[in-house]
Amino acid sequence: MAIVFIGSHLGYPMDRTPLGGGAMVGLRLVRQWLAAGLQDLTVLGSGPEAPAPGAVYVRLPAGASYDIVRLSEFAYARFCRDFEAATTEWLLSRREQLPPAGTTVLVNDVSEGPTLARIAAAGYPIVSLWHVDVVDYFNKLYLHSLVQPQRLTRLYERCRRLGLTGAVPDLLRIIFEKQRETVALSGRLIVPSRDMAETLSRCYSPLLPDRLEGRIRVVPWGAFADEAPEPAPSRVEQLRGHFQIGPRTFVLMTLSRISPEKGIHLLLEALRRLGVQ
Repeated sequence: MAIVFIGSHLGYPMDRTPLGGGAMVGLRLVRQWLAAGLQDLTVLGSGPEAPAPGAVYVRLPAGASYDIVRLSEFAYARFCRDFEAATTEWLLSRREQLPPAGTTVLVNDVSEGPTLARIAAAGYPIVSLWHVDVVDYFNKLYLHSLVQPQRLTRLYERCRRLGLTGAVPDLLRIIFEKQRETVALSGRLIVPSRDMAETLSRCYSPLLPDRLEGRIRVVPWGAFADEAPEPAPSRVEQLRGHFQIGPRTFVLMTLSRISPEKGIHLLLEALRRLGVQ
């Protein structure tokens, strides 16, 4: 079985590009699959370099270049649509080389993913990897969780049934319609937490005819098994001096991107109130 792995954030040097955890998961999956000897793997991304030596990598859209970490919301929405169109056309134009009966499409994105309705109509089985529930993220970041996410998805469903989605701004369709499509058309939804699985079920089980719970699999991200090289003692002392770390200094480390929706500022405020210096 061939795999076409589609991830808009694939192909970027992760040591120099501040992307989210989904990009790192995609990168590690490609490297793990290649190390395990997976032969029929094609990776579609937007970055300038293959995610691993020996990977069959296609950069899309062809000839385009995006500074994706500096795009505004509307510019990023245009990037999503460009990547969606390019990846969809690339796959559908290669049905003879990659026949649906022998190919699985694995998508690493929701809003940035291909047009799954066309891919499913062509007969390709689809598996989606979920790193962010986009509707829930939008609700928390922009609406401050004033309403439950399932109320938003039901409101959008009413708009669909009344034929009003054409009046919805494209930025919102990228959030709501793309996520609905991914839920509806994925034979398997791989999510990193039980909480995300339950949120998706609340949002979409009443709206979609196919049973959702039987298609969701919870697979936590876990940790990498690579051994980190031992730093030189001089480098350790240099870092201690630069960050003013003494023998009794309390050090908080995070491997996540520092962004407001992660609530790191709340943790820092809590530590301050506890008197941690």
